[in-house]
Amino acid sequence: MNSGEQGEVRLADGGDVLTWSTVRAGGGTGPPTVTWLRVDGERITAFRTVFDARGVGR
Repeated sequence: MNSGEQGEVRLADGGDVLTWSTVRAGGGTGPPTVTWLRVDGERITAFRTVFDARGVGR
């Protein structure tokens, strides 16, 4: 269960947006997470989230 996200860095170049954050799950500290968004006009047209799952759920 996701219990929050602590955004640390957000970068934008035109319609490309990258957010580096730490997802909090189950009250503990989760893995570093990177989310890339593509924004066209006022719509998100693509996204990809990547994280290191080693140690998650232990």
